Amino acid sequence: MNAHVDLSAPNRIDITGDDWKDIEPKEVTKRAVAKYAVAKYFNNALTDIEHKDDKEQSGDRNDLKVVGLGTGSTATWLVKELGILLRQGSSNINRLKFVCTSQDTVTKARAEGLQVVEVQELGTNPSVDLAIDGADEIDPAANIIKGRGGALYREKLIELLAKRFVVIADSSKLVQKLGAGTLPVDIGTWSTNAIMQRVERVCHTLQGPVSMTIRNNQDEEPFRTDDGNYVLDVTFSNGISDPVQLCRELKTINGVIETGLFVQMNPEVFTARQLDSSTVQISQLNY
Repeated sequence: MNAHVDLSAPNRIDITGDDWKDIEPKEVTKRAVAKYAVAKYFNNALTDIEHKDDKEQSGDRNDLKVVGLGTGSTATWLVKELGILLRQGSSNINRLKFVCTSQDTVTKARAEGLQVVEVQELGTNPSVDLAIDGADEIDPAANIIKGRGGALYREKLIELLAKRFVVIADSSKLVQKLGAGTLPVDIGTWSTNAIMQRVERVCHTLQGPVSMTIRNNQDEEPFRTDDGNYVLDVTFSNGISDPVQLCRELKTINGVIETGLFVQMNPEVFTARQLDSSTVQISQLNY
């Protein structure tokens, strides 16, 4: 029995079906919001109940050609739900090209039978029609921290290329102020002490006391991104009061490749909250 997806307001998903029984509780809302996104943006059978303003923004689903897929646990559910739709015979999914934000997502997408392409294959002026990804933190202005999975450089590259950027997340990711957790910063691997000193100076000047460390992998060696870079995890004692300015100033530092601050990108944000043992509610962030 497949879960029912109701795209009318309020948006609720029935999670009483057999395909929900073995899912860990913490994964239920992630799967629910991923399922909602697939129904909303990819399933032609639901076009007749799509909101009018959605049609005006994106046109018919048949206009989709290239879709960006994010990285992380919620994005993993997105890929799985797309695979389910493909196996149900969706010609809409079969004709799409998917560009992925990490090698991990490439592997998972190909395992589901999705047509994966590299961004280089999109030509000299690449364009992505729709990108969907999760988030680590989301503030009321839809500024976002992403990249704690280590894919921030590729995530931001693909999502800045997108005509339409959609964020899907558990409601626990909503915060009043960014910086509740760490901010990942993608940095070069040479002269890291000098890079860290400059990052600390900028962060302290703009946001107050910080601490930072280069992320390690399970072998206690420096974690490397898919592009061979290090990730610097920055912790803010007082949070981040001006993420736009901080992002701008960090990007001026020689050796900083990208930051996990996804600001002023105007995403459509959908969050999931479990109401009871049978229902998850999907809400859209208005900002």
